Amino acid sequence: MSSSTSLTLTERLKKRNPTRLKSLNKIANRQTKGTTTESNKTKPNKKTRKKRKQRNHQDNNNNKVESIIDLTTTTTTTTPTKRRKSSRTNKIIEKFTYCNWFDDNFVNERINNNDNNNSNSTHDNNNNNNIKTWLDFIIAIGEKNKKQFPIQEQQKNDCTVMSAISEYEIQHRKNWGKDLSKIGAMKETIEKGAHLRDIIPRIWGSSNPYQPKDQGRLYRVDQLCKLIEQGPVYCGIEELGYPWANSASKTKDCRKEAFIPPRFDPYNNPWEPTRKSGADGHAIVIIGKFYCHDKFKDGVNRDKNKVIGNCFVTKCTCIPAGWGNRPMWSKKINGMMYTRREISYALLPIDLLIDPIRNGDSQRRQLNDIHMCFFLLLIEISIHFPASS
Repeated sequence: MSSSTSLTLTERLKKRNPTRLKSLNKIANRQTKGTTTESNKTKPNKKTRKKRKQRNHQDNNNNKVESIIDLTTTTTTTTPTKRRKSSRTNKIIEKFTYCNWFDDNFVNERINNNDNNNSNSTHDNNNNNNIKTWLDFIIAIGEKNKKQFPIQEQQKNDCTVMSAISEYEIQHRKNWGKDLSKIGAMKETIEKGAHLRDIIPRIWGSSNPYQPKDQGRLYRVDQLCKLIEQGPVYCGIEELGYPWANSASKTKDCRKEAFIPPRFDPYNNPWEPTRKSGADGHAIVIIGKFYCHDKFKDGVNRDKNKVIGNCFVTKCTCIPAGWGNRPMWSKKINGMMYTRREISYALLPIDLLIDPIRNGDSQRRQLNDIHMCFFLLLIEISIHFPASS
């Protein structure tokens, strides 16, 4: 073996080109810089540790500033972010404030505040704190309104008619008092149903409300809330089904159960435990809203101890399941006895309009039509807003 082959790479390069040795040393120094071995590893002294700590602190501050800048600018980043949700997801975060258009004190206070251009009042704040349960809401309606205006019961598919009459009575505070048989196409409506827009002139007569043309507006739940702040809302909702509650009295087929507020919840209905789809569309009148502290207590797939939370309140057009098909009974509320027709007001939990209708299906319930009465403007008409959610 020749002597040249026993030389190292550095020695061979030095022999061939002595001027390149300096550059080679620089490269070697850069590759080994910062590396430590057991032989050259030394413990940093106090001064070195202090400098290193200051340098790390400064780096952390720079990172914080950069993160703030990233959050306030529109520049794109390489870090993955959550997909932005559409505004049509109908998510409601805030707790509902109390609103009850069958509460005379609430209505009078709202009208007075509207005249004074003051939307916030002590009365409203007090009600928000006092109305916490279905029972509180029903008590606020007052004895006179509950006794004078029992629910208008539908015969078959005429919920559009009975809901419209209910809204008329809430708006005018007087009984509709006309012969139902004289309403146009009533027999056909009972058998086949009818569109809400066709029912309005039959109920309101010559004071038929102005109905603007459909502008293709899609209503979200938060927009529906704003409408309810102005007056009761008459609308149709797909796959809503009918209200239900626990067994109010003993029959030959079931025992009497603990009282729970009536509610719309078709696919958690214990009276139809196997139903998972195909609930009927239903016309309702929403008389108000609030944050309900009652717990579900029942329901096929419900967490029994979960608080109901944000919900609308409707005046029913049929006796809730569990209350009907049994001998007449009455319930004592605030020292007064009421029949089931006088207290048939059902909760509409907000999640029915937010979450998917059924498991595995992302379709959401659609608001077919929206008609409302403006109490605050003191105009006894309804305005039609074709819409969906």
